[in-house]
Amino acid sequence: MFIALLELLVLRICQRSGSHQGSVLLAKDVLLNPEHSFNMVLEQWSLQLACFAYKLQSLQLDMAEFACVNAIMLFEQGELSFYYY
Repeated sequence: MFIALLELLVLRICQRSGSHQGSVLLAKDVLLNPEHSFNMVLEQWSLQLACFAYKLQSLQLDMAEFACVNAIMLFEQGELSFYYY
């Protein structure tokens, strides 16, 4: 269940960051820009999130469709985690 929550968190961060090209909006006033990252891991992470945010934005999901994607992720994760235990 913890993995599903992390995936939902990443999905919501990427959905919020769609309007900020090349950057990741972590919170209301916290914008993570890969060029200004001082840590190599943080830079790679922010680049991957920005790339995923761009792909998610290209789907042009409305809020109802985005909610369905969230629900699918939760149910899929629940089925997959059953096999790990």
